[in-house]
Amino acid sequence: MTLVLTNEEIEQLLPMEVAIEALEPSYRDLAHGEAISPCRRDMLVPLPGAQKCVYEFKDMPSVYPRKKMAALRINSDFLTWSLRAGTL
Repeated sequence: MTLVLTNEEIEQLLPMEVAIEALEPSYRDLAHGEAISPCRRDMLVPLPGAQKCVYEFKDMPSVYPRKKMAALRINSDFLTWSLRAGTL
């Protein structure tokens, strides 16, 4: 079963100090080739007829065998830019 959480929900459930403590062993395993975290993929797609707006889709997978877990973060967004002082 998939559990989908917002950033705000995660901040309430997992204080930063606890997150860092939990991540340290996983980064050691990653450095020794015992975990997998490929590069994040960002796909930017221009929207037909939309100026200064693109669609962005990104995903960030990882596998941590020691803890028997895998995770996939997915983000879907529209990016826009505003003029400030005559420039973007």
